[in-house]
Amino acid sequence: MKKDISFSKAGNLLSLLKINEILDDPNLTAADKREILASWISDAHAVDNAPALRQIDNGVFASVDEISLALKSLDHDDEKPPVQRSSRPYEIAA
Repeated sequence: MKKDISFSKAGNLLSLLKINEILDDPNLTAADKREILASWISDAHAVDNAPALRQIDNGVFASVDEISLALKSLDHDDEKPPVQRSSRPYEIAA
């Protein structure tokens, strides 16, 4: 069982740093990031008497809303069209 906690602003900031570490990790694919965040948001990580909080494996607490926003941000990244690159070299007008 997870501990009861009072969720402080400091704890909130710490969880955002950890979530952002996942989102910003260049070694993880979008699918990897989704898998990690989805596992964190699951009831398996729920905090007793605090249903809106999750305790991540490293002990950090995060709100369901924060994790949900992180997952949504991955969806928005997928919706961006790929950058069109020209196969011709750039020309500089004289």
